[in-house]
Amino acid sequence: MVGADAESPRKYYVLDIADQTGWKMKIGIVSSFHGINPSWIFSADGSVLVIGHDLSITFIDLAKQRLALVRDLDGVFFQFIPEMHRSCFVVLHELGVARFEYSGVGLWSVSTPDIAESAHLRDGETLVVQHQGPGREFAIDISTGKIKSNPLKR
Repeated sequence: MVGADAESPRKYYVLDIADQTGWKMKIGIVSSFHGINPSWIFSADGSVLVIGHDLSITFIDLAKQRLALVRDLDGVFFQFIPEMHRSCFVVLHELGVARFEYSGVGLWSVSTPDIAESAHLRDGETLVVQHQGPGREFAIDISTGKIKSNPLKR
């Protein structure tokens, strides 16, 4: 059960997972529902499922059929931004972005000056983040998490 410790649970979801061999698994998700539905992303080899919900992301080890790790975010989960090589992924949350490996290791985290609105990868190496504050947009080197000095120059 994902999100079993949710404060004031308001929404409940069931995620049905199956593969071509007939293997099946059901995952229950409990959510306080901050206005964003849960979403998920699979590792390239299909062994790990990461579910974004409320203020956290939850890593599920599909081979062992168990919850492996829960990582808290600095704000409400918004969306996953998958990377081209799929060994890592980026999470956009209310107050910034963070990059993780599918093992659950956090690689970097960058806060936005105001509420984050969206993010997308440009050229596979640059993460462009839009927010509501001054400047409204900045770019991050996807490998290092460092803000680029001339962020929007291509």
